Amino acid sequence: MRLLLKGLLLLLGAMVVLQCSLSAESETEKAVIVTATSLNCRATPSVSGRKISAFVFGQIVAVSGVSDKTDTIEGTKAHWFRSSRFDCWIFGGYVFQNRMLNAQRIIHLERQEFIGNMLCGGNSCGSSFEAILVDSAYVAPVWYSDYCETPDVPCTGRIVGELTVYDDRIQLHEPSAYYWENSDRTVRKITGPGFAPEIVDYYGTLYKKADKNGLYYANGYYSEITREQARRNAESGVQSDSPAGIFFIEKNITSDEAFRHAMFK
Repeated sequence: MRLLLKGLLLLLGAMVVLQCSLSAESETEKAVIVTATSLNCRATPSVSGRKISAFVFGQIVAVSGVSDKTDTIEGTKAHWFRSSRFDCWIFGGYVFQNRMLNAQRIIHLERQEFIGNMLCGGNSCGSSFEAILVDSAYVAPVWYSDYCETPDVPCTGRIVGELTVYDDRIQLHEPSAYYWENSDRTVRKITGPGFAPEIVDYYGTLYKKADKNGLYYANGYYSEITREQARRNAESGVQSDSPAGIFFIEKNITSDEAFRHAMFK
């Protein structure tokens, strides 16, 4: 009887261990967005784990498991996430997540840009914006000069935040800016100090529009004029406080394609 009881306990323990391992393996594939300049993916969920791969700033990473333990790195405490693509672990303190984004529902808004003169707060600068929408969140690269810590030193970054999709627009909520300046990574709310309120208005809403060339999205001032008018403005060299025209065409892409958009070039 004692041997039978011992055997049952061993079997029960094995089932519990098996169930724990299966639960991690069978989780629905989700996605996170890397906010570190470079994020190592390690063989075990530990800073001492062997480096398997690395992800870059802004990259979408499909994950299918979360570590039981947490680590604290540079004052940030977080769990580790297991990359389902490379079977390695990344530290969760350097990723953006919103209820673990769904890696299978990704919409790419492909940019169409009419280049023209632009004036940013008295500084000559340029801007680039191309959105990747992932389930209920989005990530978009931007190039700033006027909105950096030092206005005359350009920096590169990403806008990341939550969104709501309506019939006539896409509304972006509480965006955060992750950006480099002088090789330092900085995370700051767009609505916080150091960012002009115009950038929130300009990037906060994408309006669905249509013309003879089909459906598209436009943000800020360009939702009020046609694409043709924006093109004419660009060709005439009209100087304004906004780029000559930025429009977005919706395009469905797969999770694998999202990996190839790591830096969204």
